[in-house]
Amino acid sequence: MRITHNMLSETTLRNLNTNLERMERLQDQLTSGQKIRAPSDDPIGTAAALEFRGTLSELDQYVSNADAASSWLDASDSALGSVIDALHRARELAVQGGNDTSSVADKQSMANEVEQLIEHAVAVGNSTYAGQYVFAGFKVTTAPFAMATDGASVTYSGDSGKISRKIDTNAAVTINIPGNDGFGQVFSALVALRDALKGGNSATVSATIADLDGAIDSVLSSRTELGARTNRVSNQSERLQNLKVNIAQLLSKKQDVDMTETITQFAVQQSVYQAALAAGAKAIQPSLLDQLR
Repeated sequence: MRITHNMLSETTLRNLNTNLERMERLQDQLTSGQKIRAPSDDPIGTAAALEFRGTLSELDQYVSNADAASSWLDASDSALGSVIDALHRARELAVQGGNDTSSVADKQSMANEVEQLIEHAVAVGNSTYAGQYVFAGFKVTTAPFAMATDGASVTYSGDSGKISRKIDTNAAVTINIPGNDGFGQVFSALVALRDALKGGNSATVSATIADLDGAIDSVLSSRTELGARTNRVSNQSERLQNLKVNIAQLLSKKQDVDMTETITQFAVQQSVYQAALAAGAKAIQPSLLDQLR
């Protein structure tokens, strides 16, 4: 086949353009830090990157859920710890008031202190996290506990709902203790002690100690349950964070440029282009007059 001057020029220009395109792609990767500019650059890599991004987004949501669950559990645990302190103080007063050496006036003073402990326990039972009542079950917008107008009892307005948070694809954790579980015996024991102290009978006061011990055990049981859930959420959160790191590394391998390697490729391609440019200039330089000479 006869090779014409135009054919040589077109081939040279086409090859130079190909070299320029390669240089442009490498330069774009260096400036953007991304080796996939469009799906057509690497369809398989693009699909994998999209899957990794979706997984990371899902993991972020689970981590957020775990953080919220941990904060709610911590708020509940702190509140129950305060209730236990109040119950221990009430038990001390019951022991003192059950002693025949305490006078009626002493018992009345103790009854007043127990009244303050009841009000404190009500306030703690109405603790909130992020504007929601933590011990109200599903009725998170309703204060769960209130003292009766006559002061004879404390009423519960919440329900038995168990609130859960999803912390993995197939895993959820219950984050709340409904008030009728966590505070089931607390207020009845405190009210009984207060009334016994007001009555002034030492034996009646001593009889409330067993109920107070039962209330303490009940709250401790709820607190132990919260602790187990907190540990589970903490372990899951750590696992999710580690998984995020691994997925992020895989995503980086798919979409991020290896700068050292790409700089080397760019330098090589630049040299190839310069060499091709020089060779092409010599190849297409002769004109018809040059051939006639």
